[in-house]
Amino acid sequence: MTLTLFLSRYRYCTLMMILIACMTLLPREVILSKQNNDPRFYWQYLCMISDTINMDFLAGILAAMLYQKMSARAGIPQWLMMLVSVIYFLGAVGWLYKPFGELGNNHTSIMMLPCLLVFLAGLKLSKVKKISYPGWLLFTGKISYSLYLLHMVVIFSMIELLKSLYGDDFFDSFPHRFNLVLISIGITFLLSAVYYALIEVRLSRWLKIKIFHFLKL
Repeated sequence: MTLTLFLSRYRYCTLMMILIACMTLLPREVILSKQNNDPRFYWQYLCMISDTINMDFLAGILAAMLYQKMSARAGIPQWLMMLVSVIYFLGAVGWLYKPFGELGNNHTSIMMLPCLLVFLAGLKLSKVKKISYPGWLLFTGKISYSLYLLHMVVIFSMIELLKSLYGDDFFDSFPHRFNLVLISIGITFLLSAVYYALIEVRLSRWLKIKIFHFLKL
């Protein structure tokens, strides 16, 4: 998958085809049974690339492809579509998280389309109107990959810690779940900022040097 980054014209289509093939052709049930009994990395990796959560990545690739073709003009239909996308997204969030995840782990199936639409609406707005974003939001965008890598580690660590201190029924109360969200966001943001500065930037720079050096050979 990494090599698709070096393709020029067909990189997005190639990556989409790879992800679709992994989700549809790999024997998911067999992989899950092996992964539960065998901790070796390749079973964990196969489990990850065959997961339907990759539909979210497909949505991101599609958004990148559409963004390249967006014009800088918008008429009434486009403005209405952007407004409907935002309303649809807020409605989906309100329905899924009442309060905060009672419907279970349906994020991919329920939230992918509204997230894609509201994201496309934001991309279109950025094409039509020059927007001055606050510094903290731009910084959050920079550390977004670090946020993605660390957020689950922080959440599950906090859950285990608080359960060990206050009992397994601690999160039966909605205020406790809400406080978990707030605390996890704060800790994740701080850790991600440090991880981004000390590891992600330096590692990315080192990998680019090594990869380009390898390709020149």
